[in-house]
Amino acid sequence: MLGCTPETSDKELKLAYRRKAAEYHPDKIASKGLPEEFMRHADDQMKSITVAYEAIVEARKQQAKVVS
Repeated sequence: MLGCTPETSDKELKLAYRRKAAEYHPDKIASKGLPEEFMRHADDQMKSITVAYEAIVEARKQQAKVVS
């Protein structure tokens, strides 16, 4: 979803998240006057992007605890 690999740094991961979020952010889509069905699609994509980012961050936190 974010186009990252396990080797992607935390900084690059956050940047990838922000790029994708900016692409599908509902406010940005609304300002373009796009149809309602695209708004729903953008909302679904934004949720998927956020879930993917949060899952990766959480997995990295868990892995860091195991290594420590």
